Amino acid sequence: MLSKKQLAKASLLLILFNLLISFNEVKSGFLQESLSIYNQQPHKIAYQKRTANYDLSLESKHPLLQGDFSYNMTWLQNQINNATDDILPVQSPRLHASIKLDKLKYLPNDVVFIEVLLFNSLNVTPVAITTLPANDQRNQFYNLTIEVRDSSSNLLFTTTAKASFSTAVTSFKLPSTISAGTYIVSALNSVVATALTQFTVINLPKDKIIVQSQFLQQSYNPGSVATGIVRVTDQNQYLINTTITSLSYFVRYSNSTSANTSIILTSTRADAIINFTIPRYLNTSSAMIIYTIRIENETFNYQQSLQINNPELIAIDAFVSTGSLVFNVPNIFYFQAYQSRENSQPLEFQNATLKQSFANKSEIVIGQVSTYSQGRGSFKYTPHRNETGLIIEISVNGQLVRRSLNLQNSQNPYSPSAEVTFSILNANRVIGNNDMLVLQFITNEQVKENDDYLLQIKLKESILYQQQLTFSPSSIRNLSVLARQFPLINGGVLNLNLYKLSEQFKNFYRNIQIQPVVNQTNGTNGNRTNNSTNSTGNSTNATANSTNNASSSNATTVVITPSFSKLQDVITWLEPKGELIIFKRPSDRLIVNITLDKTSYSPGDLVTYTIRVINSTTGRVVGLDSYVTLTAVDILGLQRENQDLLLPSSIQSRLYLSQEIANFDNENLQKLTNFETLNDPNSATTESLDLLFGLQQWRNGAFDIQNLAIISQLGKNLSLSDSQAFQGLYNYVFYRAQANQTNQTTTRAQLTLRSGEQGYQEDPKDYMVGISNPRNWLHPVRADFATVPGVQDLTQTVLFQSALVVKNGLATGKFNLNDRLSNYILSADAFNANGVLGYNYAQFGTFESFKLSMSAPEFMVVGDAIKIPVNITNLNTAAVSVVISQDLSKSAVQDFRISQLPAQNIPAGQTLRTFITATALQVNPTASLSLIANGTVARRIVISTGQVNLSIVDQIMKQKSQTRGTLIGSNARAAGPSNQFLQMNLTNDLNQSSSKYFLSVYPNLLSILEDTVQTVSEIRQGNVEQVASALYPLALKFSLLKTQSPQTSETQVQLYQLQQELENQLQAILTHRIQVDDNSRFNGNDISNEAMTAYALQFLIDISNITTVDKSLINQLAGYLISRRNGRGGFIQSFSSPLAQSVPEVTLNAYIVNVLTYHNPSVSLTIEINSLKSFVDAQLRINQGDGYILTLLAQSLFRQKRTAEATVYTDALTRLMSSDGRVVSNQTTTLSVFLSNGTNLDIETTALAIQAWNFNTVKYANQIGNATNYLISQIDRGLIGGSQGTYLGLKAIQSYFTSSGFPVINGNGSFFLKVNDVTVETISFRSNQQEAIKFDISEYIKTKGNSRIFAPGASINFNVGVQGFSLNAGQTKDFRAVLSISHRYMVNQSYVDPGPANLTTDFSVLLRNYRNLGLDNQTGRLFPIQVKFQNIFANGSAQSGQLNVILHPPSCLELDLESTYKLIEDGEINDFQVIPLSGQAVLFINSMFPGQVKNFQINYIQKYAGQCQLRDNIIYQSYGDFELYSKTTTEL
Repeated sequence: MLSKKQLAKASLLLILFNLLISFNEVKSGFLQESLSIYNQQPHKIAYQKRTANYDLSLESKHPLLQGDFSYNMTWLQNQINNATDDILPVQSPRLHASIKLDKLKYLPNDVVFIEVLLFNSLNVTPVAITTLPANDQRNQFYNLTIEVRDSSSNLLFTTTAKASFSTAVTSFKLPSTISAGTYIVSALNSVVATALTQFTVINLPKDKIIVQSQFLQQSYNPGSVATGIVRVTDQNQYLINTTITSLSYFVRYSNSTSANTSIILTSTRADAIINFTIPRYLNTSSAMIIYTIRIENETFNYQQSLQINNPELIAIDAFVSTGSLVFNVPNIFYFQAYQSRENSQPLEFQNATLKQSFANKSEIVIGQVSTYSQGRGSFKYTPHRNETGLIIEISVNGQLVRRSLNLQNSQNPYSPSAEVTFSILNANRVIGNNDMLVLQFITNEQVKENDDYLLQIKLKESILYQQQLTFSPSSIRNLSVLARQFPLINGGVLNLNLYKLSEQFKNFYRNIQIQPVVNQTNGTNGNRTNNSTNSTGNSTNATANSTNNASSSNATTVVITPSFSKLQDVITWLEPKGELIIFKRPSDRLIVNITLDKTSYSPGDLVTYTIRVINSTTGRVVGLDSYVTLTAVDILGLQRENQDLLLPSSIQSRLYLSQEIANFDNENLQKLTNFETLNDPNSATTESLDLLFGLQQWRNGAFDIQNLAIISQLGKNLSLSDSQAFQGLYNYVFYRAQANQTNQTTTRAQLTLRSGEQGYQEDPKDYMVGISNPRNWLHPVRADFATVPGVQDLTQTVLFQSALVVKNGLATGKFNLNDRLSNYILSADAFNANGVLGYNYAQFGTFESFKLSMSAPEFMVVGDAIKIPVNITNLNTAAVSVVISQDLSKSAVQDFRISQLPAQNIPAGQTLRTFITATALQVNPTASLSLIANGTVARRIVISTGQVNLSIVDQIMKQKSQTRGTLIGSNARAAGPSNQFLQMNLTNDLNQSSSKYFLSVYPNLLSILEDTVQTVSEIRQGNVEQVASALYPLALKFSLLKTQSPQTSETQVQLYQLQQELENQLQAILTHRIQVDDNSRFNGNDISNEAMTAYALQFLIDISNITTVDKSLINQLAGYLISRRNGRGGFIQSFSSPLAQSVPEVTLNAYIVNVLTYHNPSVSLTIEINSLKSFVDAQLRINQGDGYILTLLAQSLFRQKRTAEATVYTDALTRLMSSDGRVVSNQTTTLSVFLSNGTNLDIETTALAIQAWNFNTVKYANQIGNATNYLISQIDRGLIGGSQGTYLGLKAIQSYFTSSGFPVINGNGSFFLKVNDVTVETISFRSNQQEAIKFDISEYIKTKGNSRIFAPGASINFNVGVQGFSLNAGQTKDFRAVLSISHRYMVNQSYVDPGPANLTTDFSVLLRNYRNLGLDNQTGRLFPIQVKFQNIFANGSAQSGQLNVILHPPSCLELDLESTYKLIEDGEINDFQVIPLSGQAVLFINSMFPGQVKNFQINYIQKYAGQCQLRDNIIYQSYGDFELYSKTTTEL
């Protein structure tokens, strides 16, 4: 961008007209070089002194002779040319400067290579090809001032460079202290308009402190609250000391700044919640958050941008394609949509509504419009006079945004309304020399038959072709013009202008004097050449009327003699009616072939390249000298995460378009989908270019004779980018530096405000020193390359050669690469003295010439000895002697022992394939095996390392657990459970070393949920219920945290993280929803769809009280269930799987009725409820009771206000309560809706009974307390049985604590733990403590002599009590907490599954082909595992419910996924999961009937050889107690 001081120069444009009228006669003595456009023009004659006689003998009759006629186009063109020459200062050469940099991004200490290319701006021919004498006046054109400034216009570098071979070259060494940011490069002199480009400096982060922040949303609306989490760590991502750290922030908007706010970092994670309200009214689309971190005496600042959805800033610029609006006919419109003008960020949208508004404020829909790319699009529309405007309606983030399309004014000083429009019918705006340009003209009723129009095709102001046209009213006319009629050998952007010949012109033409001329032979009338002689001097195609020469004798010829009074006469002759721009392809191209000596290289290699320049027409190597600029850049060094890699533009785009396209540098033309077709003669479409050209309305009419005369007015209302582009069009205007411009180099203080990358990265060593010839930079290999291995040299630009002279079409060269494994781009810009251009690039990469690679299984079992494949590749040109060893520097402990290999010799170009046997030594879930290869090649040291990460697991996999639990509290006011005794008997088959004890006192439900959330994340989830039930503890935790007061920083951080996880998981669940007409359902998998849908409805109702859930979805689920009523008091069941099991009908009916009344207590379900009552009453009459159904029916009746009936059933539940508080069924066929049985069924029934008794807590207080105590006794690290038991149990425990009125810990004291009457640990607690109190007895177990206490078969007495309790003042009630003890362990080898008495083996796993397992020749072979199991319960018993089979294959095998998916297709399994860290394959199996047998084969493939051990497998019920282990057996 131009600086403010540079912009002051543009004031010259505003006074240009006053300066230009003083040019009466120009004597140019310094245009000595062959600039073809000037050599083709005759010497200019003073305007007022000019007289000319024009022969009309070849034209039709003059109007004074009363005949029809065509105007003398030759004569008219010459008048315009003469007038133009009087306006424009053609004494200065038409030079265009274009800047090329070696790259667009740099680091401190980099060298910026700058090449300024000087070309004639009209015919694209080079200048200064030959060396000029020192006293040659042309040197003033070719000496350029080149400057580098920062974004504040501080001058950092300036020099003067003289063009040679049409290029001026210099280089600028960036200081090591340079600040990150954007820098501007400019090049100019007195006759060359300022050329600008920019580059970016990136500072590698040197942060001692790293600030990481994440917000709940990607963007926010004005008026909303932005909430995020911010964490502060040191440069190694370690937590900082929060006791000496303070964090504050403020938010900066474009027009305001918030107050500075301090936030407290959590002590455990050094993070905190940040939230602030975004002002409702803003004129910006982003906010800048500035963090300030103070650690003792140091201060660090960091800034982060936050996007704001500000529809008020959305802007759409619209343009009529020709610049003139034509009523009553279709017009083409182009538009550019921005999210915000402040940053010119494009807005993409699809199918926006286009409307027409009227004066009476009514609107109609015209159609839909969409952007094609970069916020650009086009549409056709027919405007009418009574319409007021166009409106586009866009939906942005759910908000409807309306924008009026106010047509932007063009340079046309006439009325924007016209009578004719025209368009290009070609497939694109890119025309080849042999193409036919096809135009279509559409007129409205205002056209008159006697109106005359003029079509001109111009290169800037030079007319290349013109044709007189007439039109009929309301008509369509097509016109074809062969592109050869307006030739441009070097191509370029052309204007298509349509003018109406004005009445002033017609009147002038009719008044031309007539006089006879006799015997005029071969006389020349002094007129200029007409349009058929190309004004750019590229070719001459004379036609019959190309000159006004007469060759007849003794003939009378009608001659006109013009008489002029003033310059303004010509200015009024043409009325502009529209303009389009096209691109004329060059008739010739240079094909640049780049050949490298190799396809890939090693770091530091010498690259030899060959350049061949070929003529595209002949296909032969060119004989004329060519000039090629070569750049080779390491693009990996430029790449940044989430940023596009942008390379400098090609020579074609810079020379053809940089002065024709506004904001050229920021257009990134390489990103346009069909930009490269610009110069490809075989291209078919260039839609993105059509949009690009259609939006260049800033230049509309710029070279009309009227606008040339008032040029001072044209730049007044343009944007900055448009005014810069506008100056580029008029780059022949003198552009001198201001006398007061700052030319002193200034030093800026380094910015302390950081953004972007964080961390600490070392600056690369500087190898770009002593560059004396920037025209020829060839990167050398570093001096210590042979003796110091590793990546030292990171130089990005390894080659820069400007205007390399290519003789006879052939050139070669060499350069060295840096040390990095990377990709490079070698680009070549080529031109010759005739201005023919070419561009090409080659991409190549470096590889490791010495590389160690290895692979390993994802897990190993302790004792496994696996052969690890190791490959060492030598791509050097000589043999390598190599030794492989274990690298122990990267791990704290030795997890593996490896076999040793002797030194190996690897010939050049070959790979050593070998094995190293690794033996797993100990359990470690995060083990790593690292190897290092040291070699020597041609006296150069080479090193390569390899590492694999895997887990090492124990061979024993049979896991068991025991739980104990009760309430514990204080007895300050009354007798209470302040001293509890729990006994646990250890089994004889206990593997003592595997025992893990978890002893916790949970002061509230929230502390239980902390463990629940953690444990649930470890459970395998096979259906929607299990996924949703796992989400419920998360939601419940979120709900409880929200009610805490005050909100500490710890709480705020947790709430933020929980909200994110809740929303993500909830959306994942909802993806399983299936639309059924106007309702929704969920698939049941192994149960009916109705059962799963009912659960989903209940779950979403519970969740909706915590977070936002679409109410319509809840209603749709309820609607689906109601639609499934069968009219007989029940519900129809349907199944998503043919092998799914039906839920017992009465159980399903009770469950759905309960859920529907939960959703709507007044729902009409009389038939269904009465049917359930009949079933239950019949059971109770014979002293039987299905406790599960009783709980559901009782709740439904309570909700429907049928309290007396409900109480009958809640009383019946009390009779089903056991002494330990369980509520059970006294019949064997009871199942839950998820086919639960055993302990899981007891937990679910008990939890549901508590919900029923909660309708009368006074009457059932004892039952509620006993039942809650039973649920507490089943807590295992936060879980209460399975997923459904945990879901219901947590709801029951929550209701108990809510209704009981027990306070949280309301005093100070301590808990003690005794094991067999020996005090093990005492932990103090404080008033209002929220966190769980956890006892750790691991050290006590390890103490000598104590191990016998925890030996197999032992009985342990745990005594937990409260001591030294001091009740807070004012408190009157004892607190209650939950005491939970969980023991998890593995069984030893003596364990035998307790099989049923009358059944044979019910679970077996057979590995076939075992005798060959692990052999070298078996790698890749199939190893089938036969799995067989059955429902062991006797006929008449309950179904099994969902089963999970967990296989533990040997570590050398890998699951064959294709055959496993086939098992799903065949219905053998529902789904599966592979757990990488343990090698487990979890197979989810449908519910099975009693006695049902399943038998299938699952295939494994041997991936590794070696000794890999067999392990045990397990099958268990998801919703039951049944669990069997099986060893992996083998064939005899």
